[in-house]
Amino acid sequence: MDRATIDWRSARDAGNLAEFANRDLTMRPTVHALEELHREGLLSDEAFDAARESLPAVDQGSRADWGRGLLLVYGSVLLLAGVVFHFAFNWQGMSKFAKFGVVEFALAACVACAWRKGFETFTGQVLMVGASIMTGVLLAVFGQIYQTGADPYELFLGWSALIFGFVVTSQLAGHWFLWLVLLNIGLFLRWEQAGVPAEVAYEWSCLQLGALNGLALAAREWCPARGQSWLGSAWLRPMLVSGVLIPMTFPLAHCVVEADDITLLRGVIGMAWFGLAGGLYWWYRDKLPDINVIGLVIFNTAVILLIFIGDVLLEPLNWDSGWLLAISIASLAVMSGSGMWIGRVSRLMKARDSEVNP
Repeated sequence: MDRATIDWRSARDAGNLAEFANRDLTMRPTVHALEELHREGLLSDEAFDAARESLPAVDQGSRADWGRGLLLVYGSVLLLAGVVFHFAFNWQGMSKFAKFGVVEFALAACVACAWRKGFETFTGQVLMVGASIMTGVLLAVFGQIYQTGADPYELFLGWSALIFGFVVTSQLAGHWFLWLVLLNIGLFLRWEQAGVPAEVAYEWSCLQLGALNGLALAAREWCPARGQSWLGSAWLRPMLVSGVLIPMTFPLAHCVVEADDITLLRGVIGMAWFGLAGGLYWWYRDKLPDINVIGLVIFNTAVILLIFIGDVLLEPLNWDSGWLLAISIASLAVMSGSGMWIGRVSRLMKARDSEVNP
């Protein structure tokens, strides 16, 4: 049961629905929640009608804010895309000063307008994201004009380093996530281009990316309680958990498929995956309940199990039609079981929440 439903039930028991109807938006349920309570007999007809009357203005305001934010982001994306495609179409006909001038003017305009609007406003935050994008365009233009010979990984690592100040200033979760994506790409390309894949095992890159995203996940959980509420966006958690699990999955899958070629590093990372998945499952089931993370852990486990089943069935059936039928049945069974497991955990979490907040 969510917080809004609990508060409305408390209001019914206290006989003071009017007070709860006038609380701020974070404490106000949706129309669907009110209808559910009304159907269950937890709200009288009079209380339901009174509560409904308090919702339309709030709903309309929140929808308008959401629409304005969406249009702002959409317009910003189109504007930035226009700058990029302007270069692509007119590259040969522009002097190098014109190329630098357009990008630098756009970058300076984004920062100046963000300062004018206020870095704490959503408009200012989106403008700072635009400044970060223009920084990447500036680096690309510089590399094309002067042919520095720099590897792509240096572009991404330099890009992430240069925009770090913009990220801290904007205090926008999406901006921080963009910075983290650039850093991930840079580190992966560094292994591919400078790490000599033939000499440096890819497991080191997986371990590096998993550790980086693990630190980011820890920051997301630790910082909001210490004044950095902008890092507490709910969507960040499953994205970061995916960033931790996915790199660690590849070495484990390699161990499953090639059991006779398990190196020490690969085996250690494979075993670490079990501890990591178990720790995430326990933490986000008992300490910080989040069914989305539980679903990701269970799905990741199901993928590993299917890889194992496919490898076991592959050799005797030799990739014939029987193997395809067997793996299809196994996939259906494993995914169905995973769905049932997620549903069971969800019910247990709701029951426990009801006991804590009756």
